Amino acid sequence: MKQHSYAFYTGWLSNEYRRKQRLETELAQMEQFPDTNLTRVNSIEEDKERLLHEIESADRDLTGKILHQMKYPNNLTYANFLDYMLCPTLIYELEYPRTDKIHWWYVLEKSMATFGSIGLMIVISEHYVLPAIQPILPSQTVGMTLFAKLMELGWVLLDMIFPYLSPP
Repeated sequence: MKQHSYAFYTGWLSNEYRRKQRLETELAQMEQFPDTNLTRVNSIEEDKERLLHEIESADRDLTGKILHQMKYPNNLTYANFLDYMLCPTLIYELEYPRTDKIHWWYVLEKSMATFGSIGLMIVISEHYVLPAIQPILPSQTVGMTLFAKLMELGWVLLDMIFPYLSPP
């Protein structure tokens, strides 16, 4: 997912970058040869204003939204990609908001939630899942035919449905 987001967003930025270059070339040609573009619009000034507005809009799209320091071609580095891969987000952006210090209470809260969830999964699996799979453990199925093992598997699956269907 993360690589898809990175590839999709940088691909879109690449198209915007090429569009901006094309608009800048068109504006430079218009300023160099002002009489050649009169057939397309009513006024050269309107066309220049439109081009400047589109170039400005493309430039905003190619610049980071937080500090406005990172621009599109400069973000294509291994360091920027590694920074994105280590950030806890699935959506790639040119810049991410940062804080000056680490909020240790937040880190502690998230760590406790992670270890609490892991502990809860262990308790649930030991209480509900382990008793259900005891009949088909390898030490108890030695000498059973494949058909007998498959028949036993059906009963185990029925036993494991109970924890998921019972109300909390």
